[in-house]
Amino acid sequence: EPFFQECREFVEGYNEVLHKELDNTTIWREVEDGLFWHHSFEVAAPQAYSALREEVFPPEAKWPAAEDAGAIAALLEDFGAALEKDATAKAKAEEIYQSFLEASAMPVKCVIRNV
Repeated sequence: EPFFQECREFVEGYNEVLHKELDNTTIWREVEDGLFWHHSFEVAAPQAYSALREEVFPPEAKWPAAEDAGAIAALLEDFGAALEKDATAKAKAEEIYQSFLEASAMPVKCVIRNV
């Protein structure tokens, strides 16, 4: 039956560790949406996300203080502008988001796998 074969192929990439780690990032959504995305990208695409941050952001020692919301907002605006101007950085960001989307399928894969 082709349908069941497609289901088996879909769930064979299930990763329990990734599923649990991504699930653990959902708590950040209650705190702040940006923190949810940050932690989710760290889980779904750790190397690519780290490389993009190193490429686009200044070194952490030069980041604004956590309580300086205006400076943080400006830093994030600069990040967005860099993605618009730099095709390589934009491609990395798209790769990271694609990794997140693929990782987001883990709960569904788990359910199907256990049926």
